[in-house]
Amino acid sequence: MAEQILVTNGRADPGCPPGFYGDRCAEVCRCQNGAGCDHVGGACSCRTGFIGLSCELKCPAGTFGYGCQQLCECMNNGTCDYVTGTCYCSTGYKGIRCDQGEGATLPR
Repeated sequence: MAEQILVTNGRADPGCPPGFYGDRCAEVCRCQNGAGCDHVGGACSCRTGFIGLSCELKCPAGTFGYGCQQLCECMNNGTCDYVTGTCYCSTGYKGIRCDQGEGATLPR
């Protein structure tokens, strides 16, 4: 496989085609869910909403965002989107945090 040259900041840097890394780009990347792969060592750069060595895991319940570092603020059993943090409300509730509706639990 021929070596590909990437131009970064006006300088030519050796690189590999997408999906490959290592010496002569002979190794296949194992990254999942659209993650980037370092052309030298094969380390994965996870997209927002994913974690794990191969970016194989969605954020755990209650977290979202890049590296799953943000906490969801959904109330009344609403569920949180693992990428954006958007709340999906249970029946009978509404609002950005699912804090409006009959019998809604309000923050103290």
